[in-house]
Amino acid sequence: MKSAYTNLLSQPHHDGSALYVSNLRPQLGDTVIVRVRVPHEADVAAVHVRVTPDGEPEFVDAVVEAATCTETWWRAEILCHNPVTSYRFLLEGGLTAYQWLNGTGLHRRDVPDAADFRLVTFAAPPAWAADAVVYQVFPDRFAPCGDGTGRPLSGLRRFCASTASMSSPGRCASIDRPSDPHVSDKGVDASMTNCRGCGLGMVANTAAVRSAARYRHSEQVSCQRTHKSRNTG
Repeated sequence: MKSAYTNLLSQPHHDGSALYVSNLRPQLGDTVIVRVRVPHEADVAAVHVRVTPDGEPEFVDAVVEAATCTETWWRAEILCHNPVTSYRFLLEGGLTAYQWLNGTGLHRRDVPDAADFRLVTFAAPPAWAADAVVYQVFPDRFAPCGDGTGRPLSGLRRFCASTASMSSPGRCASIDRPSDPHVSDKGVDASMTNCRGCGLGMVANTAAVRSAARYRHSEQVSCQRTHKSRNTG
């Protein structure tokens, strides 16, 4: 028996892809099949899945689904009892008689629940989010404005002027400080050509605040909602 795994391919593996999870968008009450691939060199004799449906640990026995000359595929059925169902694998055998497999890998010791795999029953995100590349912008200090002063280039004035007042839920108020040296009429969009060249498909502007602090983080918020635009042009 080997004293250590030679590479990642020789380690047991599970992830959240469709190859290992039968239903990527389960609902409450659904039963989901989870699989784990175990190379023979791992010397695993049995596999169990640990879940905590009501805060108390329970174990679901896995069964062999398929076997080849190099690996065995185990499967277990998990009930989505809670909106978030956490689970990890207990592998019997190996160098230490048992091992845990969770989201951070293989462990030859007891581990907390923080890095467990998860099945979630919340509404699915929009389809475009699967391959979106998002760039976060701090509009009050995004880039030099090009006037030789080194002041930040900012779309703050244009951004806030294009939105409604704070009286409209979910919208931003105007910034009533036209003399603010940190606000430029050039706008964040002046740098969007470079952003597009990097493959970005979405820009997220952080909330703009009105403050005497250097980083403009105070309780006197003038713009509360993050502005998002999928069109970087």
